[in-house]
Amino acid sequence: MERLSGFSFSIYDGLGVQNFINEFEKNRKASWMQRNRFQELPEAVKNNRFTDFLSLLIESMVKENLLILPLIKLEGYVVATGLYFVTNNKVLKYMQSWNPSYAKLALGTVLDLKMIEYAIRMNILVFDFGRGSESYKLDYCNAENVLYNILIKRKNGKDITF
Repeated sequence: MERLSGFSFSIYDGLGVQNFINEFEKNRKASWMQRNRFQELPEAVKNNRFTDFLSLLIESMVKENLLILPLIKLEGYVVATGLYFVTNNKVLKYMQSWNPSYAKLALGTVLDLKMIEYAIRMNILVFDFGRGSESYKLDYCNAENVLYNILIKRKNGKDITF
């Protein structure tokens, strides 16, 4: 990224968290719209209930130092952001968003690489890419390890597994 003129990487300092959330959601939704996949999103995402949930999650986790919020900026404008949980000497990648105008630059990959570098500098021992078997994850590791599964039992019988 250092070779790309005007780009910078930083960790959000937690001040004015709502600004981070707004940028995160703006880019995430724009990305889905550009790919003509916005209609695939659940209603909770389309009607901003998920944004409200993210706001509460981010604000509470940042206060407890359990969430790292990386940013990639281009000439001062946020073009990629992420949510990475941190606890017990582990980082867990949760979500990313990026400006779709820069999709060809693979900013999600750049964000992951910068976060891995950050984790190394902070002496964090484990970087967990989270659930899912996307092939890119194998580019960064030599083993797949299922750490946790969470089952939420719902009254309507439609259980959710994470």
